[in-house]
Amino acid sequence: MGNSDDENQSGQGGTSVVGERTKSERCPKFGGNQGEYFEWRIKVMDWLYKWEKNDKFPGLTVRMALSGEALRIDRNELAKGKNGLDLVMKVLDQKYGIEKKRDKLRNLDSLFSIERKENETIKDFISR
Repeated sequence: MGNSDDENQSGQGGTSVVGERTKSERCPKFGGNQGEYFEWRIKVMDWLYKWEKNDKFPGLTVRMALSGEALRIDRNELAKGKNGLDLVMKVLDQKYGIEKKRDKLRNLDSLFSIERKENETIKDFISR
């Protein structure tokens, strides 16, 4: 058999119907760059919204799109359906996401470190 777009294609993630055959859409890849994590997480949530009915084990599918830290998560834990995805995202949020405590401390620090700029009048300083 030839390899055409109409034939079944295997890959990571859900399938869509193309005519009477299926075509796969892959879960977005993540290479471990912290600066890209937030955007990748949004793309994964969009992918999940579109394909969760077709993917029995989304945690395993997302893990296959990763390299590094998440590969240490036990496969049996990930095979628990949607809970497996929650586990992967929890581990990745701890590793690459911005922690809420750290964010709160940063906001408090910026609040209390207000200083008058050079050549700024008292009136301008108070009004900002």
